[in-house]
Amino acid sequence: KVATWVATPARPRLVVLVDEGADLITMDSKKTPIIEPLCQVARQGRSRLADLLWCTQKPTVGEGIPSQIIGNMSVRVVLQTAGQTETQQVMGKGWQNHMLPGPGLAYIRGTGRDEEQTPVAVWNASDDALVTALPRREPWRLDRAAAAPPAMPATPATAPAPAGRPALRLVKDEAATAPAQRTEEAAATPAGLTETEAAVVDAVQKAGRPVRQKDVVDASGVAKGTVSKVVNKLIGAGVLARTEDGAIIAAAKEVSA
Repeated sequence: KVATWVATPARPRLVVLVDEGADLITMDSKKTPIIEPLCQVARQGRSRLADLLWCTQKPTVGEGIPSQIIGNMSVRVVLQTAGQTETQQVMGKGWQNHMLPGPGLAYIRGTGRDEEQTPVAVWNASDDALVTALPRREPWRLDRAAAAPPAMPATPATAPAPAGRPALRLVKDEAATAPAQRTEEAAATPAGLTETEAAVVDAVQKAGRPVRQKDVVDASGVAKGTVSKVVNKLIGAGVLARTEDGAIIAAAKEVSA
């Protein structure tokens, strides 16, 4: 399961690096969707061992940084900005990135340090000589042979029979078991839900107990504000319910004999 995936040398964590994010926003269209897949990485990447790095020099172009991406940014490293508007767009009120004395200095939000922190010096990767002096490394590629699960040994359909006894054949009653299995799968997650709604329902069902909204946010990887809206919608639709103390549970289904 991807939710319990453990990184290995053959299949390590993935890093999705977006450079010049503002340009990607202007290129996004219905014919060539770019932003929505990246939003999905931002929402669910934590449970899939995928990290999204969003880089931009123009955080105020269009809608700036997409809300579903900036809402899931746990750490923000911001250099000198053009003005207070750009600073607030990324860091929020109270930060003074536009007042930094020059390039190479940044404020970091999300590590427990507040806006009164001392600026940190970052590596200037615009120096060509510095970049070309880095040790050469081969790009990582997925080793599909090593990442693939081991093949299961083939099981003969007919077991060899001792001398003088009839052979035994293993028969699976697919007609009887398949419908029951499909019924259970259909009951697990109601049909007709969006991907985000299904993720919220799945998080509640897998908990197996009443959960708080914060637990749903952590388990589903969906932004807090989105979870709140989705939960209210699903409660109204009878898919989820709230207990007396405000916890969230999957709504009980009535079964008639």
